[in-house]
Amino acid sequence: MAPLVVPTPVLGEVARVDYTQASGVVSSRTESPPQAAVDYVVTASCRATATVELTFVVHQGDIVVASGSVPCGPDIVRDTVGDVQPGPAVDITLTGDLTDVTAAFATVGPSM
Repeated sequence: MAPLVVPTPVLGEVARVDYTQASGVVSSRTESPPQAAVDYVVTASCRATATVELTFVVHQGDIVVASGSVPCGPDIVRDTVGDVQPGPAVDITLTGDLTDVTAAFATVGPSM
């Protein structure tokens, strides 16, 4: 299986989370605040040495605005995020058993 290529941040991206087995760290950061009248999507993918499925969760404050599955494999998951409000910061997390995951990412950015 080809290695995972993590995309560089795009203009308007509001959150991202990255994981590499080498670092053993899931790093998450908030980018720019969400804007009004923008349709946001989650873009996510992961690679693993076994059959693994991770879950992404998008939060805005204490509110979960989207969640979904990320099966590790060659495909990139794209999922719409329906209820992002302008202003408050958005955060995205990846959860699941990372034992066999070699790399993973998830971003929240404008629909292109």
